[in-house]
Amino acid sequence: LLVATVYAELSSQFPMTGGVYQWVRRLGGPRLGWLVGWLYLASAVASLTTVAYLGASWLHMLVADGTPSPLTHVLLGVVFVAVALGINLLGVNPVKHFLNAGIIAEGLASIAVSLILLLFVRNNGFGILFETLGAGRASGGSVLAGFLTCLAVAGWAFLGFDATTQVAEET
Repeated sequence: LLVATVYAELSSQFPMTGGVYQWVRRLGGPRLGWLVGWLYLASAVASLTTVAYLGASWLHMLVADGTPSPLTHVLLGVVFVAVALGINLLGVNPVKHFLNAGIIAEGLASIAVSLILLLFVRNNGFGILFETLGAGRASGGSVLAGFLTCLAVAGWAFLGFDATTQVAEET
């Protein structure tokens, strides 16, 4: 809730488009905004092409059996990127609808799969949720491994927080 409050206050002060560049430029200056904008662009290119490449495996499973050849895998990844580009070229409002539909589908599917697995496909008792699975022995009893894991999870959480700047531009 604190993060939501901060972003709500920031968006009320700076209602603009331009993603993280605009936010950081206003909050930290033009040089920092430029740096963050370029870093964000590089990370977006890397992450979106990776998602398209990995999604190609799923698309191939829908239409054919077996493992795709490297050329087929890359071509299906290009198809994913082309479809995403086409959707983005439609404009802000259609993209907003795709985004909302995706969020709703993800939420409903997560709840449905979780309930089905929890209620009908139980191979273990509820105590398994509190097992460490030998993590203490594997790390030599050090808390550093747990700390680094928490740090990695926190990094993923910041990716979710960044989504608010993207969604704010589309509403």
